[in-house]
Amino acid sequence: MMQIVIGQHNLDVGNAPCVATIGNYDGVHLGHQSVIKHLSERALSLNLPTTLVLFEPHPQEFFHKQHAPSRIYTFREKVELIRQAGIQRLVCLRFNQAFSQMLPEEFVQQLLIDKLAVKHLVVGDDFRFGRDREGDFAFLNQYANRGDFSLEAMPTFEVDKSRVSSTRIRQALEQADFTLAEKLLGRAYSLSGRISHGQKLGRKLGFPTLNLPTRRLRSPLQGVYVVEVA
Repeated sequence: MMQIVIGQHNLDVGNAPCVATIGNYDGVHLGHQSVIKHLSERALSLNLPTTLVLFEPHPQEFFHKQHAPSRIYTFREKVELIRQAGIQRLVCLRFNQAFSQMLPEEFVQQLLIDKLAVKHLVVGDDFRFGRDREGDFAFLNQYANRGDFSLEAMPTFEVDKSRVSSTRIRQALEQADFTLAEKLLGRAYSLSGRISHGQKLGRKLGFPTLNLPTRRLRSPLQGVYVVEVA
């Protein structure tokens, strides 16, 4: 069973050592799955548990709420996909004004070393962190070089010679290109939620419809679609 920790205040100093990765993981797409698979392999070889750290809300939602990118999945859906991927501990950090001003050295020392006890860190090749995105792989490597933890950068994961990214998947969904979205996600795209009952006019016309509020700030989908109901 995956342990879920919400908020930095619920992380105690002196946790058991772990291998970790950090990111937003919207979509939990093939690129994300590649990182998680590699993380799990490292954890097995080091005999340590896996930890995935993500942020809520998405930093772009915090800084640019009205212009933030749409969410591929809700937070609940994302957590379930991460659980299915085999992560043992999920740490969700509240992205607020105070967190956005955390210096890169504070992020590494206070969070990764003191509270999470990271012994091996796997990040994407474009990972940035800390105030004004000042921290990067080179910054992390300073700590790795002095022996605080070992460090790996995962290379870009490509499909059809193009980078797999949450942005690319959002664009595919917005264009109703579900074939491409499925190819990049590694699964058919799905939505979950509670049905909102309307006047049931479609049923009277022989075309029953289902109204499903997306329960997110912005959705990549708007319209009427033919779907399978599970």
